[in-house]
Amino acid sequence: MHFEAAVLRERLRARVIGQDHAVEAVVRAVTIGRSGLQDPDRPLAGLLFVGPTGVGKTQLVRALADVVRSGPEDFCRIDMSALAQEHYAASLAGAPPGYAGSKEGLTVLVRELIESDGDRPGIVLFDEIEKAHPTVVRTLLHVLDNGRFTLSNGTRTIDFRNCVVVMTSNLGARTIAAHRRGGGRRWWSRRPVPGPGASELASLLVHPPTRAGGGAEEDILAAALRDFFDPEFLNRFDEIVVFAGIDARTAVEIAGREVRVVVDRLRERSVRAHVTHDVIEHLASVGHDEMFGARALKRAVRRELLTPLAEVLAAVRPRADAPVTVAVRMNGTRIECAAVHEGVHSPHDDAEPTAVPTGRPPTASRA
Repeated sequence: MHFEAAVLRERLRARVIGQDHAVEAVVRAVTIGRSGLQDPDRPLAGLLFVGPTGVGKTQLVRALADVVRSGPEDFCRIDMSALAQEHYAASLAGAPPGYAGSKEGLTVLVRELIESDGDRPGIVLFDEIEKAHPTVVRTLLHVLDNGRFTLSNGTRTIDFRNCVVVMTSNLGARTIAAHRRGGGRRWWSRRPVPGPGASELASLLVHPPTRAGGGAEEDILAAALRDFFDPEFLNRFDEIVVFAGIDARTAVEIAGREVRVVVDRLRERSVRAHVTHDVIEHLASVGHDEMFGARALKRAVRRELLTPLAEVLAAVRPRADAPVTVAVRMNGTRIECAAVHEGVHSPHDDAEPTAVPTGRPPTASRA
């Protein structure tokens, strides 16, 4: 499956809101990799996504899999928190010779999701890389540097050369959140990050446009990365992409997308829902949380919107032969849902079910 850079960019932006610079980094990596200009003995791309939870790091990987492969789950995902102990490294590299399972070459790496043909590259995500044991992290140097990973039994090698390798990390997120809560006061480590390679690390960081050029948060992030990872490990990445926290405008966009998901789901159950824009703004207001990101918005949708909707649907019990129209609007500080009787014109009948301020097509997704 082949997509031009413009098409790939458009489709990823429709699925990941508020992280256009990260989308650009992925488009850039995939485009260079597919052009044949990349080092043939390395993966198509080696990317490290850093930032707080719930801002779209994993979602961008799922969106890429949805566009260039067969669906949002069509990639190899390794939960690195399950490899926190040194002896768990065998689940990644396989059991060494003489141990149970060595002949089978058992590993959590799924070959068919990593080794793919040229038109459909493989994708592998090492999620929350900082939670893995340092020994496990060091074994991934061979993946980023040579594009191949030989299992411990020495008889099997997994080829990553036609694969996009992504790792995610939350390092520095808590310190940055504390810095923001403190009103943006200068952090104690505002001085240049010490040690060799500081300038090289800065050149790897891809920032949101509003944070480009540095600042206290860049120092926090750079220090966290350098304190935790070895320089030779960080130097293997093509780019380190810094994901921005969710601001108020992005929260409204995400809330609109989540409401659209609910509206589409209701339509499949013979329910037509009319949702006013102030409902979306309310959900964005009560669900906006810089620490927990889009997941907090999802919880707000569940608590504030799905609860009254469920109560109405339990009473009217829609069927294919008896469709129902539901008006969803604000009543003071809470969301009110009411079934509209047949033959009664709703003031919202002529409006779109939801209104997303950016005009981007909202898509069902997971942040």
